[in-house]
Amino acid sequence: MAVGGGGVEALFWRGPVTPGDVATWLEPGVLVDGGTGGGSGSIPESIFLSSNAIQDTAGIGDAIGDLSVVNGTGSYILNLTYNPGSLFTIVGSTLEVAADISAHDGMNPIVVKATNGISLPFYYGIVVFVYPPVVSGYVPTYYIYGF
Repeated sequence: MAVGGGGVEALFWRGPVTPGDVATWLEPGVLVDGGTGGGSGSIPESIFLSSNAIQDTAGIGDAIGDLSVVNGTGSYILNLTYNPGSLFTIVGSTLEVAADISAHDGMNPIVVKATNGISLPFYYGIVVFVYPPVVSGYVPTYYIYGF
């Protein structure tokens, strides 16, 4: 996963994902033809999430970040295809809290499917970080002394 500019990108795959089918794994910014010149040489679509972290005190319906398709053609429909505990939902193009996340501190992986009706759908894995509230003025001693 690459993090930058306040947003997040992750590894993704394209194509069918039913048993027995072969999916093509790609990384953001990698040429579709692998740079060999044998294909279109275009940069594949990817999904950008403007923020992937939220406090565990957030309520249902609170926005986590905005999703957008980069290097895509046409308009896309975004759906969650992997969402353990149904903690999150996509409303329009916004990733939102869909359930009580107070007991889910840490990394919470999701997979977003993007479909435009023109090309094969692609899937993007993203990690949403849920963190506890920061206690003002408190610094654990291991941050100060290193133990």
